[in-house]
Amino acid sequence: MPRSRIVPLVALFAALLALPLVGCSSSGKKRDPMVSTEIVNASTHTVRTSLHIGDRVRLEGRPVLPRQDGRPVEIARGKSEALRIRRPREAVIFGTKPDEELVYWLRTEIITASWDDEAVFWFELLGPPAEQITIRNATARGATGLIAESASVPIKALAPELYPMRDRNYAFELPGGN
Repeated sequence: MPRSRIVPLVALFAALLALPLVGCSSSGKKRDPMVSTEIVNASTHTVRTSLHIGDRVRLEGRPVLPRQDGRPVEIARGKSEALRIRRPREAVIFGTKPDEELVYWLRTEIITASWDDEAVFWFELLGPPAEQITIRNATARGATGLIAESASVPIKALAPELYPMRDRNYAFELPGGN
C-alpha cells in the first residue's frame, strides 16, 4: 500500500481510539461503581428489602423491568442494614451511562405473619438512592402495608399493576374480577 494511503488511515485510527475520551469530564472524579443506602426498619414487621436499577425511560403504564437486581437483605423491626447494588456496566460512546438515565427501585416484602393481604411493596426513588431510607407501617385511614420515606430523596409507592410479574399476587382474586 502506498505511503500516501497509510498516513490518513493511521490518523483515522488514532482519532477513533481517542473518541471515548472526548466525553469524559476533566474533573478527574471517578464515579463509585457501587450504590449504597441504609434502610431503617421502623415498621412492626420483619422485612426483606432489595435495591433494583432500571432505565428511566420506559413505556407509560408498563411494569417495572429491572436491569440490575440487588441482593435481598432481611431486617428485623427496629434494626437497620446497608443495601448495596452495583451500577450497570454499560459503556456508551462518551463514557458510562449517567445516573440521570437510571431509575432506582426499592422492593420491600413483609416476611412475618401479617393480616395484610399484600406482602410485597415496590417504591420508586425519584433521584439517586438516599443515604438513608426509613420503612414504616402505612398510617393513613384504611391503609395497610408499608411506606418508605427519606429526608433527601422523594420516594413514590408504585401501583401494584406496575410491579414485575413475579410479585403480582393473584391468589386472592376471584374469577370474573369480583
